[in-house]
Amino acid sequence: MNKLLIAAFATMLAAGTANAAGTGNHSHGEEAKTEEGHGHGAGHSEDHGHGVDHHGAMVIGQPGDEAAVTRTIEINMMEKDDGSMVFEPAELEFKMGETVRLKMANKGEIAHEFVMDEHSPLMEHKVSMEKYPEMEHADPNSIRLEPGESGEIIWTFANTGKFEFACLIPGHYEAGMRGDLAVTEQVAATVAPAAVAEVAWTKGEIKKVDAAQSKLTIKHDPIKNLDMPSMTMVFYVPDAKILGGLKPGQKRQFAFDNMSGRLVVNQVK
Repeated sequence: MNKLLIAAFATMLAAGTANAAGTGNHSHGEEAKTEEGHGHGAGHSEDHGHGVDHHGAMVIGQPGDEAAVTRTIEINMMEKDDGSMVFEPAELEFKMGETVRLKMANKGEIAHEFVMDEHSPLMEHKVSMEKYPEMEHADPNSIRLEPGESGEIIWTFANTGKFEFACLIPGHYEAGMRGDLAVTEQVAATVAPAAVAEVAWTKGEIKKVDAAQSKLTIKHDPIKNLDMPSMTMVFYVPDAKILGGLKPGQKRQFAFDNMSGRLVVNQVK
């Protein structure tokens, strides 16, 4: 589509929402980088209403550390033959605390920008852009790309919530250039239950019960977990309650163990 016709169409869409009041530059903080490493716009000391928390930080998050990036999302900006303007994809979802690389490419014939924030601050910026059409964003949560240009934003999403991303160049939002961005809770890692040690049972016959000394004399089969052959031995019983109801001549199954060099019976069934 002819570049001049697209630009004229976008201007007509925006004309009913604001009157042009001059031109200016609009930027704050760090700049998102184009592929060539250049940001757009000049510094400005005022904050133009980003969605901020009570600490003054942006609710949607902050620039992230490249070393912490866990995935890359590719986003294309373009115009359609029917005159609409779009982001592809138009829906994004992240986890709170996640650091991602948003890799943008302008596949269209005119300039576009990507700005992400809460809806209300975006609309405030949109009104400013309608008043000052030449104003360019250079905030860390935004990037402006000329046709054929590409760039990226590395971002850490700090809070859960429903956010929005949009192109605020006059007329572009009305032409459909917006999308939804959701930040959800981190999924708690599933902790596997601790493995329960399988009890090694050994058959045996009780020969003597010494309740006073908490001991059992047992004629037992080979004790595999102790690598011990069949024999008759005296075993200490740490839990004296186990002795209740036991009598010589009973054939039971025993859980034998080596407790610091002392042979013991931990369970009886």
